[in-house]
Amino acid sequence: MKYSSEELARAIDESFVDAFATLCTPSPKAILRDEGDMILYSSGAPSALLNGVLAARFSPENMLRRTEEALSFFQERGLPMTFFVGPRCTPAELSSYLESLGLVPGWTRPGLALDLDNVDREPLPAGLKIRHAENLESLKSCAQIFSKAFGADKQTTTWMHDLAMYYGISTSRRWYLGLLDEKPVATSLLILHKGVAGIYCVATLEEARGRGIGAALTREPLLVAQGLGYDFVVLQSSKMGLPVYERLGFREYCKIKAYCWSPK
Repeated sequence: MKYSSEELARAIDESFVDAFATLCTPSPKAILRDEGDMILYSSGAPSALLNGVLAARFSPENMLRRTEEALSFFQERGLPMTFFVGPRCTPAELSSYLESLGLVPGWTRPGLALDLDNVDREPLPAGLKIRHAENLESLKSCAQIFSKAFGADKQTTTWMHDLAMYYGISTSRRWYLGLLDEKPVATSLLILHKGVAGIYCVATLEEARGRGIGAALTREPLLVAQGLGYDFVVLQSSKMGLPVYERLGFREYCKIKAYCWSPK
């Protein structure tokens, strides 16, 4: 890898912050507020994942005040939220302070990066085709798969589907659709932001898992980023996806933690 561990950790965090902030707030009713020392995002959906705080960089002196101001933003709206703590967040005691306020530790996910010099095309699993989503119909298929795979309940699934449709397609937002025997079963998203390529929303419907489809839907945007001249790709992994990404050659460079709060 041509870059230092610190540079890669920063790139992972910056990509994550941009992706989460923009994925959760594309609708006209959403709120995205960059306050310099933190980013507040609110989809308006009653889901902790879809509302929260990113990129908090407080000083020890103002941590108490700024954290309380951030929580008040969601308390006033009656919305559950997630406070994310990544490698650039400060001060060091932020995580323990959030817990002292009653925020519940959620998941901790590794931030991974892969040198694109090490990526080669491989045969696709039998019966699988991968298409770049280029129109409303293919975007809708991607949104349906993404929301079904990640939605915890019917209401959240509907919200996530709508957010993906609002988020849309552009040269910097590239959705990929996996068709198994012509049936849409998987999706992934390549986000290009400030010279960094990130992979997000990798999802395979349950009935099509265990066939290497998730790996194929990850490799395809890797090859696209490689062809566009990017040096490396970043992502954050769930526990389920980690073995797939490690087999592709991804390595961990940081961790991103989630702390959750819900109205009583």
